[in-house]
Amino acid sequence: LLGRGRFLELYLLGGLCASLASMLVHVEYTETLGASGAMFALEAMSAAMDPERLCNFAGLTMTAMQLLCCRVALDAFQFFGGAHLDYVAHIAGLLLGWSYFRCLREVGCGPLEWVLGLPANHRLKGRAPRYLIR
Repeated sequence: LLGRGRFLELYLLGGLCASLASMLVHVEYTETLGASGAMFALEAMSAAMDPERLCNFAGLTMTAMQLLCCRVALDAFQFFGGAHLDYVAHIAGLLLGWSYFRCLREVGCGPLEWVLGLPANHRLKGRAPRYLIR
């Protein structure tokens, strides 16, 4: 649904955003990759694009939005259980994925296309997919 270019853009931006957020919050140590934040960005975008899509998680069938909520709840459970995960990176990736979807839907292009000022005909070729139309 996204295409290779936007998928790669979202994955790299998710990892970069997650790493930067982690470095800003955890000043005492800055060893971070942002890969889990990038995955959360992809999951948030996927759930926003098609919230009713059925997914299988640990043998349970649920919608994409329910899966995303379960992942966030699992992170919260692990946080309060004392697990050492980079929750800041997960939240940053989640917010970036959701923001990326909003940018595609509201502006009609990805954030890098918008920042770089690419021409309008470059943004969406052909008819816009159903999830991008208000």
